[in-house]
Amino acid sequence: MSKLFTPLRTEYISGRYRRLLEPLIYYSSRLDKLIIVPAGMITDYESVPRIPFIHAWLADTSIIGGVLHDKLYRKGKLNKDLKLILFFYLSKEDYKKYGTKGVVEELSKEEADLVYKEVMEFRGNSEKKAKAKYLTVKWAGKSSYHKLDLYASYEEVIKIHGKKKR
Repeated sequence: MSKLFTPLRTEYISGRYRRLLEPLIYYSSRLDKLIIVPAGMITDYESVPRIPFIHAWLADTSIIGGVLHDKLYRKGKLNKDLKLILFFYLSKEDYKKYGTKGVVEELSKEEADLVYKEVMEFRGNSEKKAKAKYLTVKWAGKSSYHKLDLYASYEEVIKIHGKKKR
């Protein structure tokens, strides 16, 4: 079963953009691996097309899913000591159980989109809503996949995605 180990802690930058203050750690049962979103990464939570009905139905349904999906769409590897991060943020029991599972570095776009769907369902969204969001990122995410480095600055992010209003 999937598991979220840390709360999402961010600081506001501008518009919809936030910077993670601490790592976000999630165990994906689909991958049987941990996903670590590093502190300092810039995220816009979820990007939903501004089509009125679709936006009203799908916006802000899984902010954590959006942050994890942002990480999975980035290229590059974590540059921190993973064992130290896991030891610090996981309980002793969780470290023993999950610390040896391995950590996701990069995934194909298809796998990243399927993990997003998994997180949506894990976070309590209906299967219908999770599938709709999955199909949305599958269709609309092509232009974003692997365009940014994991540690891209705010300036680099807005150069690719533009400034977004809240």
